[in-house]
Amino acid sequence: TESIFLALTVAREEARERFGDNVPGEVILPETAHPAFMKGCHYLSLKSVVVPVSEDGKADPVAMEAAITPHTILLAASAPCFPYGVVDPIREVGNIALRHKLLLHVDACMGGFMLPFLEDLGYQIPGFDFRVAGVTSISLDAHKYGYAPKGTSIILYRSRKLRKKQFFIHTEWRGGIFASTTFMGTKSGGPVAGCWAIMNHLGREGYRDLAKEVMKTTLRIRAGIAGFNSLEIIGNPEMSLLAFTSKAGNIFNIGDALHRKGWHLDRLQFPNALHLTVTQLNIGKEEEFLRDLAEILGEEQDLIRECKATKTSIHIADTLTRILPSIVVDCMSRWAGKMMNRTGGSSRIPQAALYGMSASGTNRKNIRKLITNLLDGMY
Repeated sequence: TESIFLALTVAREEARERFGDNVPGEVILPETAHPAFMKGCHYLSLKSVVVPVSEDGKADPVAMEAAITPHTILLAASAPCFPYGVVDPIREVGNIALRHKLLLHVDACMGGFMLPFLEDLGYQIPGFDFRVAGVTSISLDAHKYGYAPKGTSIILYRSRKLRKKQFFIHTEWRGGIFASTTFMGTKSGGPVAGCWAIMNHLGREGYRDLAKEVMKTTLRIRAGIAGFNSLEIIGNPEMSLLAFTSKAGNIFNIGDALHRKGWHLDRLQFPNALHLTVTQLNIGKEEEFLRDLAEILGEEQDLIRECKATKTSIHIADTLTRILPSIVVDCMSRWAGKMMNRTGGSSRIPQAALYGMSASGTNRKNIRKLITNLLDGMY
């Protein structure tokens, strides 16, 4: 998150240097971009302009270029995007950035420690780094496929001139001269030391070996999922992230059933899908996962009953939120937030019902209230 925040900060400072302090900054994002961009825009008073992606789940360069205005300060692309594991067409977006004299940030937080080693292994990886003209900054998380402690990320710039714009320096404080290179002034050295240790322990060869085994596991899982007529993989993932949906419309019920068997998959929406991030911890577990998935899909009557129960609960919730006064709905939301915290958070609630309710525009507002109260209840 912070590495993306810093890329946004640099874009804002670059625009201020060129056009003055009052320039209203707009950041053009594919709808698959990580919410850290929206969060950063929120905090930095920038406007996030979200554009649709192509049918393959990748950023649409034509749509991105059409969204450019005199206020645009940054384009963003992913390598790969989190939802579908596909790499955006960064060469095309880079050409757009060059034509319009804009910065281009590549979010390689998922792929930064995976894609280069897959390329070494002979996989055909689309260009995403500084070899691509127009790319001005790249973020990559060491705590993902770098296998470092949580909270370690890296941001790279094409030039020192850009990097200097992320620094904050205040020379007029009575406490002395204050200078900081990132948002946090004081941070623990522990995660950084852990990052250094794991990189030195694994080395390039170690990362390459892990990438090889993780991709073998991923490809076996992909082939297994593709073998089920009722399931469909979204897009054509370039690495070890993938999402699949159900042609029968019961994907979240399948997810809940997998959860009961000990498999914890992320839930996606627009379209509804289940998401896997395959890591070294999953090596050797692929056959067990596919057996459990086959068993769940074979229990068709159980899934049908679950789907009916889910639809009923969604209908009741939708009806109540429409007919009850908003103050009552707010009270119910606060109560639900407290109960969720007492019982272990949203992970203990059937996700089929939770995401099913969010499909309604009315309920999406109430889901937001529920999550707000869930977070607030943690304190």
